[in-house]
Amino acid sequence: MYYTHDHPVFGLWRNPNTVKRHFTKSFDVLYESNSYGARDMERDRKSDQPRVIVLGDSFTEGHGLHPEDRITNLLEDRSRIPDLNFGIADSGTTEQLLVYRHLARDFDHAYVMLNFCSFNDFLDNDYIEGVKRSPERVRPFFVGEYPDYELVYYPESKVRELGALARELGFTYINILSDLHEAGGYLEKHYHAYDIHWNAEGNELVADILLRRLPYMSQVTSLP
Repeated sequence: MYYTHDHPVFGLWRNPNTVKRHFTKSFDVLYESNSYGARDMERDRKSDQPRVIVLGDSFTEGHGLHPEDRITNLLEDRSRIPDLNFGIADSGTTEQLLVYRHLARDFDHAYVMLNFCSFNDFLDNDYIEGVKRSPERVRPFFVGEYPDYELVYYPESKVRELGALARELGFTYINILSDLHEAGGYLEKHYHAYDIHWNAEGNELVADILLRRLPYMSQVTSLP
């Protein structure tokens, strides 16, 4: 599975070292991610050479393009200055800021290029409009008034509301997302190759988590 839709920080990102074929009437290309999930060649974190960190959405990622045809590759070839591509489709500047803070800035660089798409980036950053556009995935938003912004995640904010309601009604509420992340539960090996559902290994992991978290398990004297 190339994209992961529930990255704990970015929301949408790519699984490391994976390949996806994108075939439409307009193009037929392969997308490949490197060891840290960027659609780029493998880069060292340390470098004595001036480099550019490039952030943006699908235009930066190179939607429908072979890598050599993308803006970043063309700039690098012509200027001889490495352009490290951290673009990710369906993202706004909130996700791009988080990508920079938690990943891209670990790579030595002299410059940062942010590619902004006025057509949809304002909508991507708006909680209501962003959720409408991508209701099926985790998405980060800054909410509130300047300078007191709060970073929230959809549907995690809804998950918190659900948890509060469950506790109010006397139900046991178990959110296994943090357990999954700690156990590496978003690795490709836990999913079917071309499907978003857990495979047998993924179900094994979830069963292990629930064995620890389900309250009635404390009444079981011995587990097989």
